[in-house]
Amino acid sequence: MPGRMFTELNSNVERYSPITMLGPANVHPTTVLLVDDDDQLRTFCRDCLAENGFRVLDGDNGLAALLVSANHDGASDVLITYLEMPMISGTALAHVFQPVWPIVKVR
Repeated sequence: MPGRMFTELNSNVERYSPITMLGPANVHPTTVLLVDDDDQLRTFCRDCLAENGFRVLDGDNGLAALLVSANHDGASDVLITYLEMPMISGTALAHVFQPVWPIVKVR
């Protein structure tokens, strides 16, 4: 029975995956700025987002994110950042981007 419960749970998770539900609906891809100092986690998240149609810019710290975004033509639609990172914290980074990208909500 535990195997059956896991199979049913897994099928529900796949069917209601947040990435699937929140995937880009526009003709142009949604641009995500992804910032995390954990290389494996950042790579995993970047690959998942890209596989689901998002354009992903990424950096391993806040300073790298500032450079990547400065060299990107256009604004990002979403900022996903880890909170505690070297150089610039995720919170400070979000507050830097908010005036430049008013669409980015800081919570």
